[in-house]
Amino acid sequence: MIASRFGFELRSSLPTWVVAVALSFACLGTAEAADDKDQNRRARPEQMRSVPALQGQPLPSARRPLVYPKFDSSLNRVLEANDPEYLGGDMGFRAVNGQIQIAITAKEGALAPIVAFLEEIDANNILTFGTKIRADVDKSSLTVIHDHPDILAARRPYYLPPGALPIPDKTSTLAIMTSEGVAAMNADAWHQTGFTGQGLKIGVIDIGFAGPSSLIGTELPPADRLYYARFSSSPSSSAHGTACAEIVYDLAPDAEIYMAPKLSDFGA
Repeated sequence: MIASRFGFELRSSLPTWVVAVALSFACLGTAEAADDKDQNRRARPEQMRSVPALQGQPLPSARRPLVYPKFDSSLNRVLEANDPEYLGGDMGFRAVNGQIQIAITAKEGALAPIVAFLEEIDANNILTFGTKIRADVDKSSLTVIHDHPDILAARRPYYLPPGALPIPDKTSTLAIMTSEGVAAMNADAWHQTGFTGQGLKIGVIDIGFAGPSSLIGTELPPADRLYYARFSSSPSSSAHGTACAEIVYDLAPDAEIYMAPKLSDFGA
């Protein structure tokens, strides 16, 4: 009886040396097979790339292709919705009188023809900036807009989110001072000759006008020459526009100043 490395006992009438030789050959074969498997696991990259199953096979994409490639994914969802009255309000689109507001990118030199095209399909509130166009359009017109050869892309407009910037410390950031622009533009010389902006109405459109109350009559015009209009129930906490209005007041101290915050990347 011989104890085996495989966890059982061998019972044989053969001589002990014959059994030992047989076991040696069996162990040698097992070691060679294990070595072959180890070499396969360590195959060179070029050998692995030659496996037929991997040749010419593209990697699977995590996203399905857009049905309307000129439109962003959210505008695609609006078009693919079964509800004809769905205008993407839950994705941030703004609807005006039953029309959806979109931002269009036009080809260079094609701005005027596209504006004329939008007017023909009854688009409203058309604004342009460079090669960008913002318009309110009927949902039923979106596929025609997508197929227009001079329109490169369309998406949801970027709107300024409420509270996007921290509320500044009015006393430290809006201190009473004279703008460097007065000297840089030689405004003092113009003031001395009587050009102070009297009779002018100057508009300042910016992302926010926080903290103007404490500056009225000092860094900003007195109340009878300062006007402010806000077209949203969610004002920005930024004071950037207030600072710009201060510069305008330094340059044209007798002008009327009108301040209004922008609500999107098209300035409205």
